[in-house]
Amino acid sequence: MPQHGLGFCEDTFPDGCPCGVDPVITVHAMRDKGIVLYTIGCEPLIGQTAGTREFFKGLADITGGRYLSLHDAKLLPAIIVGGAEEEAALQRLNAAVEEEIQNVRSAAPGLRDEEVFQVAADNCAKKNLVAPQLEMDMQQHIPMSRCQPFTVFSLKYVEL
Repeated sequence: MPQHGLGFCEDTFPDGCPCGVDPVITVHAMRDKGIVLYTIGCEPLIGQTAGTREFFKGLADITGGRYLSLHDAKLLPAIIVGGAEEEAALQRLNAAVEEEIQNVRSAAPGLRDEEVFQVAADNCAKKNLVAPQLEMDMQQHIPMSRCQPFTVFSLKYVEL
């Protein structure tokens, strides 16, 4: 069921959650605890109310998660497993990148942060480090995983 208060058909609480829970505040608290939220939109129903899909995409974005469209409920287990695999791979990637940044800082203590990031990114690219991403094959409506090449832009998401 979509979030109350979004104008979704037959919403018995059009003014929002009757308990006063704000989903945006809740999702920020989740992010602060390191929880990554993946939202899944049941198509085509979720697209029938303006802004609903964008709302759920926004919630996922806050935590670094992603929004995926679901056209067939049988795909849900594959999406859940794929999302968990993506998060585990990203944690391993994050650890490897943090280690590389520390190695560069130790080897060249006089470098500015931007230079450290560039050298670390180049080293990670040479090691073929990639960032896995779960996607939906929009023609076949099936989840699939692909890897993004590692770039210095990726380092902006690493906590130093």
